[in-house]
Amino acid sequence: MGKKAKKILTIGLIIILVLVALSAYLRKDIKPKQKGRGAAHTVFTVETTRSIKGEIIDYVKLNGNVEPVRNIDIYPDTAGKLSKLLVALGDSVRAGQIVAEIDPSKPGLSYALSPVRSTITGTITSLPYEVGATISLTTAVTTVGDLSLLQIRTEIAEPYVGKIQIGTPADASFVAWPGKTFKTHIVEISPVVSNVTRTISLKLEFDEKHPELRAGMFASIKLVTETKKNVILVPSVCVVTRGEGKYVFIAQDNKAVMTLVSVGLDVDGVAEIIAGLAEDAEIVLRGQNLLDDGVDINVINKENPDGGKN
Repeated sequence: MGKKAKKILTIGLIIILVLVALSAYLRKDIKPKQKGRGAAHTVFTVETTRSIKGEIIDYVKLNGNVEPVRNIDIYPDTAGKLSKLLVALGDSVRAGQIVAEIDPSKPGLSYALSPVRSTITGTITSLPYEVGATISLTTAVTTVGDLSLLQIRTEIAEPYVGKIQIGTPADASFVAWPGKTFKTHIVEISPVVSNVTRTISLKLEFDEKHPELRAGMFASIKLVTETKKNVILVPSVCVVTRGEGKYVFIAQDNKAVMTLVSVGLDVDGVAEIIAGLAEDAEIVLRGQNLLDDGVDINVINKENPDGGKN
């Protein structure tokens, strides 16, 4: 082999050795930090809060209509033509006041007009017939309501029947007063379940008088079906489902401890914990969906149960 060939071979070997050494160095530099059985070490950033003892109230949403507590249909004493209407819609009347007159005359015969009298003191809420209409003994000429006392009539589905009783409270709201609630309670529960709608009729009275309300208004109702006091409560988002179980992650010594829990009521973002968690436990509020049992965590914020931050 000539000197030139030997020189080229030597230079090639040197280049190969340099590349091998450089490759080994780079692999060593980018090798991830190892922990345990070779798994990459990861620290998860989370936010936490604390479990508390408190009250949770479950409810069902209903719709209803405002109507007078007393709403009486007024009937004539005789059949005939509606000859006169002596009142208008919204007029106030007294018990015994004449509100209309009926002409019982027949062809070839003439009779005196028969007065129709209100049986209660109140307000005219309905006048379904015009003068000239034929009125029978079973036809209500008008309706008189006592608007000083109002109630809400609504219906509730059959499955909730066992959760309500006379006196059960409810909050009513109206589009005319957004953000305002009116306290009511059940005063009447129908003994019959409708075989068509599978509901029962309810009547709710207001705890106080509200002159601003009007008969016929549409009410949105939150009717209490269950109240539990002195129970463990956590934000609903803290509870995660893994397989068939429900869990929360307790923050303990910079570790996430996966804890099996039993959940009861879950209302408006608050969950009742029946078993598996004590009061004042520090639990993961945000970042919990990425966690596994025993992983390292870094708590960057601790939120008070009332929503404030430490």
